Amino acid sequence: MEREVKQIWNVIEGQQSGVQVLIFDAYIGASKGSFRTFLAIKSEHSPFGMDTRRDCIVQSNGWMILIRVPFPLEVPWATWSMGIRNLERCLNALRAGSGVCG
Repeated sequence: MEREVKQIWNVIEGQQSGVQVLIFDAYIGASKGSFRTFLAIKSEHSPFGMDTRRDCIVQSNGWMILIRVPFPLEVPWATWSMGIRNLERCLNALRAGSGVCG
């Protein structure tokens, strides 16, 4: 099944500790699809520690993209976004260089 991005909103662009950061929500998937929150860091290496039960990290064109995935994974149309506290934890981890996010 192909996961096509249908619409993007709530875009935040900036820098954290000299690293380019993008945060956005997007509809993905067929027909109505579902939405996810994406946290993208311009880096060849992942700055994130990862809880593989909840997060997926994708590397594309020099970006590391953290995506919160639905649970259970058998429900691909489910809505799943990252909360403000989790995003803040990830940005603080990037600033501290700890790589602990989630």
